[in-house]
Amino acid sequence: ERRGGVGKRRRLLSLLAVLVASSCGSVNAQDDRDDPKSAATDHIVDNHRPTKQKGFEELDKDHDGRVTRLEFTSGHKQGASDEAFSCLDADMNGYVTKEEQNKLKKAFYRSHLSQLDVEGLIDWLTYKKCMPTDFSSHINRVREAVVNGLSLWEYAVKRPALLQTELGIKNTNVRRTLVQAVCREIEGLGCLGPPSSEALVIKSVAEVTNLSKAASVKVHVDAE
Repeated sequence: ERRGGVGKRRRLLSLLAVLVASSCGSVNAQDDRDDPKSAATDHIVDNHRPTKQKGFEELDKDHDGRVTRLEFTSGHKQGASDEAFSCLDADMNGYVTKEEQNKLKKAFYRSHLSQLDVEGLIDWLTYKKCMPTDFSSHINRVREAVVNGLSLWEYAVKRPALLQTELGIKNTNVRRTLVQAVCREIEGLGCLGPPSSEALVIKSVAEVTNLSKAASVKVHVDAE
């Protein structure tokens, strides 16, 4: 189990190193990802978007341009909706506007989590420092549904009810823990660290490389 945890950490660090390195020459591409209305971004999200959806307008029952906690939780009754709403309601004023939602969406697109492929996401989901609960029984469904990091905006933030209806996660605590873990990554407080700015790219690549080497040495020692 100990070696397995180190292996997952190594894979996450290696993937993160590639993502950070590739970001050095992708400023224009990043600008597209920052725009929630970008056609390129919409295409990526659509490839992994679940079939059952409740959009902002549908949740805004009184059509005042704001979604309250009650409106949001009433639209997502399968648990984790309180955690998702708290993530969206960054200023903690009790309601979410379309602008707030789009701002958080931009922050999500900048996170390292959003860039994980399916196998990278599975490593994240099964690494205790990233996802501090047992997610192993849901891994096959994640793989079957081709859920990647980018998909978690739909599953864990915008429409948390889909964690149960689409992925079959019946345990409320697991759903809540997942939503909280995703929100930590958006805030830059998760195990993958904050989004890399241009000034931090070189330092981040060096740090990740050193951590990968350290993990490699540890695995070798453990094996002996």
